[in-house]
Amino acid sequence: MVVGEARATGRSAGTVLEERLLRLEQAEDDPAVACETDPLEAAERGELAPDDVALLPWTPYGAVEGTESLIRRSDAAATAGLYHEALERAKIVALRAQGLQALLDKERERVCGAEQRAENDLESFEDPERHRRWGEALLAGLGRARRSGETAWVPDPYSFDGAEIPVPVPPGTTLQEAAAAHFRQHRRAKRGLQQADERRRSLGERRIRLQRLASRFEAARGLASVEGLEADMRSEGIPVGLQATRRARERARLDRPRLEGVRIFTTDDGLTLLVGRGARDNHRLTFKLAAPDDFWFHAQGYRGAHVILRNDERLASPPEASLRQAAAAAAWFSEAREQDQADVQWTRRKNVRKPRAAPVGTVAIKRSKTVRVRPAVPGDA
Repeated sequence: MVVGEARATGRSAGTVLEERLLRLEQAEDDPAVACETDPLEAAERGELAPDDVALLPWTPYGAVEGTESLIRRSDAAATAGLYHEALERAKIVALRAQGLQALLDKERERVCGAEQRAENDLESFEDPERHRRWGEALLAGLGRARRSGETAWVPDPYSFDGAEIPVPVPPGTTLQEAAAAHFRQHRRAKRGLQQADERRRSLGERRIRLQRLASRFEAARGLASVEGLEADMRSEGIPVGLQATRRARERARLDRPRLEGVRIFTTDDGLTLLVGRGARDNHRLTFKLAAPDDFWFHAQGYRGAHVILRNDERLASPPEASLRQAAAAAAWFSEAREQDQADVQWTRRKNVRKPRAAPVGTVAIKRSKTVRVRPAVPGDA
C-alpha cells in the first residue's frame, strides 16, 4: 500500500510511510476490510478462505470507500470486529462439519461391526427344522420308541425304509412332553433366526445409507449444508446437536456437535423419540433433556431404557401411533425384548422423580398408565 501510493503520487516511500503512521497515531485514518463480498455471508456459505479477506490499516490511496470490495464500519473497532468475526465464523462452520464427519465415521464403524456380528450369529444358529422333525418323529413313533438314557430311538417319518433316528429326550420326561418341548424350541429357534436375519438386513441397509451420507461431506459447503447433513444424521438415529431447550438449541447453532448417550427416532406422527443407552444416560435423558410435559415410558417389571416422547405441543396424551411406537421401543430396549407381549408404563415426565440415595437410573413414579405392546424397534411397531 505504501509503495503503490508512492508510485501514484511521485513521493518517496519513506515519506508516505511517515505520513501514514502519523495519521494513524492521530486517529485520522481508519481500517477497512477488503473482501469481494460480505465476509459474514461468505463465511456461512463456506466460501471464505483466509486469503479472501484482509484487514487494511487504512483505505488504500485512490480506492473508493463503500465499494463491494472495501468495507468500513462506524469505527475502527467495529471494522476490525467484522474481519475477525468473519474468520471465526468460517472456522466454526468448518470445525462443525469436521465434528459431524468424525461422528458419522464412528457410527459407520459401529454399524459395520454390528453387521459382522449379526452375520456371525446367523451362521451359528442351529437349524430350527430339526426340532420340528424330532417332535413329529416322537409323536409318530410313540408305539415303537426305544429309550436309552437321554435319547429315544424312533422311526424317521420322512424315511421310506423306516430307519430309526435318535431324538434327545430329557430324563423324567414323557415322549409327548419331549415332543411339545421340541416344537416350542422349533418356534423359538425359527423366530430367533428370522430376527437375526432381519437385523443383518437392516444393518446392511443402514450401512449403505451411512456411506451415501458420508459421500455428501466432500461437497458440503457452508452452514446450510452442514445443518442439512446434521438433520439427515439425526433422521438416521445419530443423536447430534441435542439440547434440552429450544433456546439452548438456538445458542448452539454454530457450536460443534456433541454425541449424547441416547438414540433418537421419529414416530409415524412426526414426533421425536429419545431412548437412553444406559443407567447414567437414562438419568440424564429423564432429568436433564426431557421437558416436564414430555411423555416418559419404561417396560414394567424389567430393567431397560428410559424412553422420552417429545411433547412440544403439550398434548394431553400422545397420538395413538406414537404411543404404541414409544411403548414398543421401551419394551424392545429392555430385558422384555424376547417376550411376545410386554406391559409398558407411561406418564408425563413431571410425574417421575429420583428417590433420595437411590442408584442412578432408579426412579419413582407418582402416577402412570399401562399399555401392552409387542416389543419392536421404532418404525416396526
